Amino acid sequence: MNKALILDSDLYFIKTLQMFFGRKNIEAIICSDALQAKDLMMNNEFDFIVSSTQLNHKSGLELVSWLKIKSMEKNIPFILITPTNNPEMNASYLDLEPDAIFHKPVDLQDLLTTISNLQLNRPVKVNEPNLSRQS
Repeated sequence: MNKALILDSDLYFIKTLQMFFGRKNIEAIICSDALQAKDLMMNNEFDFIVSSTQLNHKSGLELVSWLKIKSMEKNIPFILITPTNNPEMNASYLDLEPDAIFHKPVDLQDLLTTISNLQLNRPVKVNEPNLSRQS
């Protein structure tokens, strides 16, 4: 079973995602608070992250930037949800280098297809062997 971290200040939206993913056999951990999101990310393993730029208790962009770094470290897809399709804001979102961007309202089936494709096409992260020899 896949496990997802879903972040947004809109409780209706994240509950909808949680129910949708649950029907697709994906455990969705939902959160609307930036501080709680950091704790969840540090103490859990997720297969992908879906995050809005709008969160409680902190700038969504600050947290999104931090989450993107963590998702790269863990080699998991990072999908950004934006409140509107605003060309001026889209440039700042692109600077965050998400794996995909969706604008509300989100087509849930398109979101799921994108996540599946991102997971299938993710490069395998291989740990470098330790080549140093002890004498």
